[in-house]
Amino acid sequence: MIYLNSGINSDSKKSTIIPEQPWLSKYKVDKEKVHPILSECRVFKSEDELKVMKYACQAAAEGHVQVMKHCKPGLMESYLASVMRAQGSADYNVKLKPYGDILASGKNSATLHYVDNNMIIKENQFVLCDCGHMVKRGRMK
Repeated sequence: MIYLNSGINSDSKKSTIIPEQPWLSKYKVDKEKVHPILSECRVFKSEDELKVMKYACQAAAEGHVQVMKHCKPGLMESYLASVMRAQGSADYNVKLKPYGDILASGKNSATLHYVDNNMIIKENQFVLCDCGHMVKRGRMK
C-alpha cells in the first residue's frame, strides 16, 4: 500500500497536488488516511516540542537583530549570513540550519530561494534576511 497525502490545507485552503505517475497503478494507493493524521500533527504540540520551538524562535530573533546591527553598505551578503550563524552557535549552541540561508540585497531579494549570498550590499538597497536555526534538544543551553 502506498499512502499519499491528499487533502486541503487548512491554512491556505489549497489542495495538495499529486502528479500522475504511471507506475502507481501497479500498487494499492490510499489518498484518504494520511492527510488527517498529518493535519493533526501540525496542530498539537507537546510541552517539550513547544519548548524547543520557543528556543529556536528566540535564537533566530536575536540572530536577526545582530544582522540588522551589522548591516551596512559595502558588506557581502554572505558576511551577514555568517553573523546569523555565529550568533546562533555562540549564544544558543545551534550548529545546524533548517534550510539554506537567504540573505539577499537589491534585485536578489526578489529571487525565490536565492542562496548565492555573494553580492556586495549597496547604499539604499533593500536587504532580505530569511534565516533560521534548527535546534536539537540535547544541544539546548
